[in-house]
Amino acid sequence: MTLEQPVANQTVKTPSQRRKIIRRVLFTIGLTIGITAGYVLLFPSYIGNRNATTHPGATGVPTADGMEISFTGFDQLAHVGEEVVLKTKLETKLIKNDIDDEPVLCRVAGRELGEAITDEEGFATWRFTPEQTGDYEIIFHLPDTTQYRPQQTPALLAVRTDDKPIIVSDLDHTIIDIKTYQFFLHDNEKIPPLPHLPEILQELAVDYDIIYLTARDDMYVNVTKNWLDMHHLPPAPLFVCDLSEDPVDQGEFKTQALKKLKENWPNLTIGIGDKIHDAEAYIANDMTAYIIGDYDQLPEKTIQVAGWKEIRELLKKPPDLNTLLENDLIGPEDLICPLSDNITGEISYIYRGSDLPNDVLDDNIIPDELILAYDKMGNHIHNNVEFSRNVLFANYSVRRIESDDFAAIINRDNELRRELGLPEKPDGIR
Repeated sequence: MTLEQPVANQTVKTPSQRRKIIRRVLFTIGLTIGITAGYVLLFPSYIGNRNATTHPGATGVPTADGMEISFTGFDQLAHVGEEVVLKTKLETKLIKNDIDDEPVLCRVAGRELGEAITDEEGFATWRFTPEQTGDYEIIFHLPDTTQYRPQQTPALLAVRTDDKPIIVSDLDHTIIDIKTYQFFLHDNEKIPPLPHLPEILQELAVDYDIIYLTARDDMYVNVTKNWLDMHHLPPAPLFVCDLSEDPVDQGEFKTQALKKLKENWPNLTIGIGDKIHDAEAYIANDMTAYIIGDYDQLPEKTIQVAGWKEIRELLKKPPDLNTLLENDLIGPEDLICPLSDNITGEISYIYRGSDLPNDVLDDNIIPDELILAYDKMGNHIHNNVEFSRNVLFANYSVRRIESDDFAAIINRDNELRRELGLPEKPDGIR
């Protein structure tokens, strides 16, 4: 792992930054008034007795020996060898006033990265370059001499590859069985997941990487992470909205967030949500949109589902080609490799798995290395040399195979075919 110096911070507030602070304060005051009024009207006996559980390391429990603050760590997503900015934020507890000029320490996977000073917006940042894939635990912590509590808060650095497709999922009424903003009124322990969600998402996480994307404000990061941990959902980065800077419109926020993610992650291919604006955001970023609900009308190419059981079936066993064509989910242009010099309109791929019987594709006996389809020779050429081919396997994962290794995976596919009593197929050189 490569260690860099903490990012330099400034402490002079510009007029633009002051406007952001004012906007955040006004929003927080309005939100606090609205929530308090709701509590008083709906749960008068509940006021003062709420024991909200928060994420470990960011308890926010009032203490006698310090000033309680909001201490938030932000998750990040990165490739191996890619420098990433790790970020945390300090704010006062009630009106969310940014705390500047405060020293903060950062530890990644047990290794101290040094001290950074919060800037005029309460942020402290560090630069870090991971050297291998995996989940890196980040702990942001304050010095022992601090007047503030809590003294530390966690975050996740998810280091992934482009080999797996990525599922982006909304939270409220998609993963969490509660409508947007109703989580203000309930403890985490009283909010269930959607039916069958935990086991299905864990199953999908074998073949897909996961991202949680929500329009919840960043003040709710810790309580949201606590709920995800409580229900043993797959570890994955959580991306939230900053209402002092991001668009207030949820659809616009998600569209912009996905666009930024997709610049570095072309394997961002599947989006799951429950609102029309979720579908619009996914489709605007060339993703397949799955919407949970019962809508009379949805954006073109949206797949409407009743719940997670149906999503699992569709993602584990995609619809047949006729279904995809009839619903305009793919067109002729999708069968032509975008990197090829194909100007004739000829299909760019070899469908090797056309003779696979349905029982072979059963989830319980599926051989991961069995090939469904692959690039024709010549799709990916640079300086007159073919450098790789994409291969779709029977577990619906896609891997980029170097040309020198291509013959070996064809040989392995034929071995599996013999074991399954299927005929061997040509070497796939064409």
